[in-house]
Amino acid sequence: ENYGRSSELLSYLSPDLMSYDIHSALMELDIPTLLIYGDYDPLTNLAAPRLAEVIQNSELKIISDAGHFPFIEKPGETLEIIDEFIRIY
Repeated sequence: ENYGRSSELLSYLSPDLMSYDIHSALMELDIPTLLIYGDYDPLTNLAAPRLAEVIQNSELKIISDAGHFPFIEKPGETLEIIDEFIRIY
């Protein structure tokens, strides 16, 4: 809920960071990539779909009832997702 305000404040601290676009570099990745987000994290809707789109061989997993730190909030579920991903590759 305070994410927008925090992002605005960050923009004053680092204008170069706010204008930096990493997506073109991510398009060059050619390795299996696991993206894990919590469904309460604002980045799940803002960044995750775009990252999953530009990283060719990526898999996006969204953990229910978790925020920005699903590995802390839901460690068991996070480890299961990572374990499954590793077993596939």
